[in-house]
Amino acid sequence: MKQPLYYTFSNHAHWVDLQWSWGAGALGESVADMLALIESTGAKGNLDCDGAGLEHLAADAPEQLARLREAIAAGKVEIVGGTYGQPCGLFHGAESNLRQRVFGVRTCLRVLGVRPRINSSLEFDFFPQLPQVLDACGFRGTTLIFPWLVGTPQVPCEAQALVEWEGFDGTRIPTLARTSLAATQWKQEYEQLFGAGLPAAVESVAGAALVQWFQLLPSDDWNCRAAEVAPAVSALLADPRFDVQAVTLTGLIEALRERGPAPTRVYTTDDCFHGASLGKNGDFMPRF
Repeated sequence: MKQPLYYTFSNHAHWVDLQWSWGAGALGESVADMLALIESTGAKGNLDCDGAGLEHLAADAPEQLARLREAIAAGKVEIVGGTYGQPCGLFHGAESNLRQRVFGVRTCLRVLGVRPRINSSLEFDFFPQLPQVLDACGFRGTTLIFPWLVGTPQVPCEAQALVEWEGFDGTRIPTLARTSLAATQWKQEYEQLFGAGLPAAVESVAGAALVQWFQLLPSDDWNCRAAEVAPAVSALLADPRFDVQAVTLTGLIEALRERGPAPTRVYTTDDCFHGASLGKNGDFMPRF
């Protein structure tokens, strides 16, 4: 019998950094490249785009916004994250974190006509009270897979794909945990993961789910574009060793919840920080 394996990817396409770094039009190009990857592979994806980015997309690339809305309606894409800017939650105060969620949800509803249900960010969007905040804003799940700040900080690695993350007030929220099957866009990493060692990795994670992060951009100067990563994604989806199911993050959480109760986890700051990155916020955290 083939081993069951879920697969989903997220595209980090925030206006706060993407257009600043790559110029006008980069956000629309990233969305177009994401849709190209989905069409060429049959995968399903999640778009982590800030509310400010959605507003710029509506103004600057309405044709890509229309295509995005069609893909969401067809169940091929899910909008996730739902913040207005691009916060690293632990470095912001309570009011700022609340505004990020409230304004972000309102923007998604206004621009896309849908409410984000899963909180998922490539950046380190973590603080111990987050389950309570997300629940109050209508989110039904979150993730703790943050590849971009892999040096410091990081979250504990779990042996199960889904946990119930409990906040300080007792609120619990279904959470996709960091596991050995979490992958980033770096070619050498996912080629190693997708290769001969994949069966053992799948066997080691309860509710095996390969969750991958991309930051797609169709530029020859960038190492993550649909044409570059599509062969590996297609090969994974067709891998004869596995029964691979392409899902969005909501579909993944729903499928894993059907397997039975998930273990409860209470994560604190001490679980996640092993030193602090120099230069972040003017070195405030190290000096504090």
